[in-house]
Amino acid sequence: MGEDPNAIFRERLKALRRAAGITQERFAEVAGLNYKHYQEIERGGKQEIRFTTLVKIAAAYGIPLQHLFSDTSPRLILSEDPPAGSAYSKPSKAAKTCRPRKK
Repeated sequence: MGEDPNAIFRERLKALRRAAGITQERFAEVAGLNYKHYQEIERGGKQEIRFTTLVKIAAAYGIPLQHLFSDTSPRLILSEDPPAGSAYSKPSKAAKTCRPRKK
């Protein structure tokens, strides 16, 4: 039998956040989500996640939505602006977005 897709997704979220070098609390702020809600998503307490929440998470990282479900996206760090041509809405002015880390 294959691996649990929920567990794979949770690990992907953790990996993205750790690559960005931020806490769950800071990421939730950047993404415009409630900290406890995001914590439950990453912990696995939320089995059903709204599409709009997934869009907010992807937008905060500045990655296409499908990159939440694969490990093909680059390492991330916090940045002031979303990537050029991003199809996602910009978070609040107080929030920062995550962008690929330059080597």
